Amino acid sequence: MKYTKRGKMIRIFGIIILAAATLIIIFPFYWMVKTSFQSNSSMFQVPPSFFPEVIDISSFYEVLMKKPIVIWMKNSLLVTVSVTLISMVLSTLTAYSLSRYRNKANTIFSFLILTTQMLPSTLFVLPIYREFNRFSLMDTHSGIVIAYTTFALPICIWMLKGYFDSIPTDLEEAATIDGCSRLGTIWRIIMPLAKPGYMATAIFAFINAWGEYLFAKMLLSSQSNWLLSNGLASFKGEYTTPWNWIMAAAIIYALPPLILFLFMQKYLVSGMTAGAVKS
Repeated sequence: MKYTKRGKMIRIFGIIILAAATLIIIFPFYWMVKTSFQSNSSMFQVPPSFFPEVIDISSFYEVLMKKPIVIWMKNSLLVTVSVTLISMVLSTLTAYSLSRYRNKANTIFSFLILTTQMLPSTLFVLPIYREFNRFSLMDTHSGIVIAYTTFALPICIWMLKGYFDSIPTDLEEAATIDGCSRLGTIWRIIMPLAKPGYMATAIFAFINAWGEYLFAKMLLSSQSNWLLSNGLASFKGEYTTPWNWIMAAAIIYALPPLILFLFMQKYLVSGMTAGAVKS
């Protein structure tokens, strides 16, 4: 099918718009990488150069040697993986019950879960601080896991529920006739069929927990218990700010979710769209 002159112009205009949007999105990441390979003094030259004249990797060395980046990375991975696993287990059971057992109580519960997403997280800062201080959960990784899981669960439940709604109940009835229990049906039938949905939900839970800063700042005070988000914020000084250190640490900070997304991206779109329409 041949394009008309007007169609070609629209297509070219669309390509230009997409190219410009791509450059705008990529530019901050390019500038972050560029700054990390510069010395702190060369960043303020006038006019600024778009390419570093000398590649300097000393900022990565100084960040790794002078700051406990490895400890912060370990803490972040421990908390984030724990939040992801706990959220997936709890959201599976909750989403399955909401999808398969339709009654008034579940409808009200679904509405309450949805309502939590309409409230800003800052609204819960004071109540969480008071309760965590009361139960001695301040400055502990278990406390931050509980806080992160609380905010990740509603999203995970709604994502998995939409996917479970698209799985025919006939498969479960057949498994029940063959002697499979309810939990066995979930393990052997539902979970394999919902694999794309699980991957997409796990990615969202991981990224949300990995990038959170507000509650990590509020609940964790000891430097040895800090997450990488706390450590990255601590680079800002009172009189000077080592931007090359910050950008080098930011690259290290971005690596785990980037690697996860590269391996799991094929499940992201299929997992989000498969539960959109019930078959």
